[in-house]
Amino acid sequence: VPLNIEMVNPDIVQPMAYSKDPHDQDSSITGTADGGDDESEKELEVKRSSETKIKSDWDDKPKKKPESALRVIQALALKLKIKKIIEISIDNGKIVLTRNDEALASAAKLDGCYVIKTNLKEEDADTKMAHDSYKELKLVEWAFRTMKSTFLELRPIFHRKANRTRGVVFVSMLAYMIVYEFWKKTKNLGVPLEEMIAALDQIQTVEFKIGDHWIKSLPSHCRDDQQKYLDALGIQLPALI
Repeated sequence: VPLNIEMVNPDIVQPMAYSKDPHDQDSSITGTADGGDDESEKELEVKRSSETKIKSDWDDKPKKKPESALRVIQALALKLKIKKIIEISIDNGKIVLTRNDEALASAAKLDGCYVIKTNLKEEDADTKMAHDSYKELKLVEWAFRTMKSTFLELRPIFHRKANRTRGVVFVSMLAYMIVYEFWKKTKNLGVPLEEMIAALDQIQTVEFKIGDHWIKSLPSHCRDDQQKYLDALGIQLPALI
């Protein structure tokens, strides 16, 4: 069936509200340019009906029982270890939190206290040794952090043979021992380790030629900060290399 399409100016086209003619058996569509108000009223009525239904469903929905909320709060208090300090109860359908000042004062006496447990026998390790060993755990964490990130940058190793992987890790451990001894001898200077290593890295060799031979030497005088670090390490630079 051929279609006849008439182009119109879009600037003068008005919104059309379409309605079905009840007397037309062919269900033809008639349009008017003034039917927007009726349509708006219908949409508004639909919105009002929907809001009424939602409000009705919300009012009919059963509320959460206070006992359920009480169990949730009690579980949280147990996790935070404040169950003995905060008393939780229900009063007239409301959750009531009451602070137990006596229990709070008793718990405050242990602030800053902790217990260290060890499997060593008393004759093998006294209290001071157990405590100092626990404090030294931070050095272990610093060692792994140093090897993996700052200076040594030990990264995932992809070698075909296991002995090569162990060799790389072994060399990294030796390098860490140098870094650790460096830090142990210079920590009283109050200078960051990175800054001291960067300063010593600036000490460069000098090459000069005598006849047909090239000779490498180190500077006879270093900067004041460099010399301070060398003295703390107990290192004296050689005249020639």
